[in-house]
Amino acid sequence: MSQFLTAAKAAGTVPGIIARPELRGSQDIAGRVAAYRSLESVLGITDMNTAAGGTAPI
Repeated sequence: MSQFLTAAKAAGTVPGIIARPELRGSQDIAGRVAAYRSLESVLGITDMNTAAGGTAPI
């Protein structure tokens, strides 16, 4: 994900939403979202939405 977002930012094509299916259950969604938000912060990407399971924004 880091390489994808780095390349997208450099090209000016950062997507408006990131969605991922949760195939391992919902017990660690909050942790995975926090890790993703940390990656956004490190890369200087803001104003992006995240959908867990592709159904609801977090």
